[in-house]
Amino acid sequence: MMKKLLSIATLAFATLTNINTFAQVPSFSWVKQIGGPSYESPTAMVLDATGNIYTVGRFNGTTDFDPSASVFTLTAFGGDDIFVSKLTVSGNFVWAKQFGGTAYDYGNSIAVDASGNVYTTGWFDGPADFDPGAGAATLTPAGGPSFGLTDVFISKLDASGNFVWVKQIGGNGVDKGNGIAVDASGNIFTTGAYSGTVDFDPNAPVSNLPSSGGTDNFISKLDASGNFVWAKKTGGSNYDESKAIVLDASGNIYTTGEYGGTVDFDPNAGVSNLTSLASLDIFVSKLDASGNFVWAKSIGGTYGSQFAAAIALDATGNVFTTGEFKATPSFPFTAGTTTLISFNSSSSDTYISKLDVAGNYLWTKGFGGINDEKPFAISADVSGNVYNIGYFGGTVDFNPGPGVNTLTTTLGSANDAYILKLDGTGNYVWATQLGGSGDDYGTCIALNSAGEIFTAGRFLGTVDFDPGAATTTLTAVGSWDTYIHKLGSLSSGISESYSENNILSLFPNPTTDVLNVFLGSAVADDTLKLEILNTFGQLVLTETMSGKHLELNTKELSSGLYIVKIYNNNTILSSQKIIKQ
Repeated sequence: MMKKLLSIATLAFATLTNINTFAQVPSFSWVKQIGGPSYESPTAMVLDATGNIYTVGRFNGTTDFDPSASVFTLTAFGGDDIFVSKLTVSGNFVWAKQFGGTAYDYGNSIAVDASGNVYTTGWFDGPADFDPGAGAATLTPAGGPSFGLTDVFISKLDASGNFVWVKQIGGNGVDKGNGIAVDASGNIFTTGAYSGTVDFDPNAPVSNLPSSGGTDNFISKLDASGNFVWAKKTGGSNYDESKAIVLDASGNIYTTGEYGGTVDFDPNAGVSNLTSLASLDIFVSKLDASGNFVWAKSIGGTYGSQFAAAIALDATGNVFTTGEFKATPSFPFTAGTTTLISFNSSSSDTYISKLDVAGNYLWTKGFGGINDEKPFAISADVSGNVYNIGYFGGTVDFNPGPGVNTLTTTLGSANDAYILKLDGTGNYVWATQLGGSGDDYGTCIALNSAGEIFTAGRFLGTVDFDPGAATTTLTAVGSWDTYIHKLGSLSSGISESYSENNILSLFPNPTTDVLNVFLGSAVADDTLKLEILNTFGQLVLTETMSGKHLELNTKELSSGLYIVKIYNNNTILSSQKIIKQ
């Protein structure tokens, strides 16, 4: 009997992919396409309690929003319009709705409550109808229908996509809704940026807040009926913009964004100043459910500007943020300082940072290459692992530790989408890419309790959306099309504990350190070859068998999904899946 565990160096050379562990990317489930002759771009995604998938974004021209053979088209009124789409957990079309007018309208964030009501926010810069049905609910920016003077909208649809209400926040400047969240009581929290003086009560009373000079951050709370509860603002004399918001189970409010100069992040009578080290730094802020200040932290450097992208919480209240940085930024927190060095001072790299519930610094990780890398979204699973999505160009090492795990864009001059998983301590788990003949961007990510991963983004040309050895391609209809993509959990496709047929039986399955391989009576007494491959199709273990039973040592395999194959000479007799835990 001869056993050979292939060296990682050999695998890296043979596959032209630098892989230091056999950690597995979850298996491909499906991909859906939304497209038309112009372009479509998703900006945010959320799942409801039953797994339905809601996406918000913008589109131009005529677009078919039904990814099946059926057709359901919407046509933009002039410039970019907003779309809201609902698919089932299997990716089947339920409905799609549009908001917009003849100017440019942007949907930036989406949330869903326990009843399936759908909330979105963004901005609009001309008269726009927010009733997707036969009625009309037209809003006009307070500054008038002039390009560049935008107001915030907050919209509510029911679970069937019917109009419930829309609210407007705005003044005579540029006002943007960037993030939205809903609590267990149906209260709606919106964050973004504004300039000048803005009335944050969307109904008859007035609740004005003047900005401090440039653009300021705001957090607004409405009840389930769209009535004003309160609004808070923070800002200084420079540019400040809150980019994203998330709530914990107690209703505490976390935001992240950029700020410049000195800013008081206590929106009430107290003072809690942060001062940026560069022209723009990142802030992470926590308020309680009533809008009272809890803490604020800064992430920054001494060169250039840093930009926030997204925020997420894990089950214990740890706070994950992501964004982009340049040059040699330092990330000072109260628990210490971590310095990240960008690979190219003229291009952006990505950071992922973790704070605990009290705002104490835990870790910050970075990755990048000579071209731009930009994250768009972040999410955490029930075990505290963190997932990041965005795009990259050229060759990038996605392992923020001492190991090297590189991906290279499919077409050297284009960008590919990436999905990255780190564990709760910031260690690399896996990374994969989606790419093809044009620029491809991953912009949205959401997880369910089963560990399944849903992503969305936009793509050009032809792209293979299966990260494994198989191929599943889509081709964009015109310019950018939207994709909605599902990866299964590592146990996807195998639920039984014992896999058996008349040729090959494997036990236990899932396995840990030892896998028992049994050959059935249909197999002649001969010397056979056994192979184990990972989901990339890479050979990770070989074995010769001369009997009916083999105890196979699988201890050195990383957790994940594998394929076991039995050969007689060059003929495959049987193949089965196993899970290594």
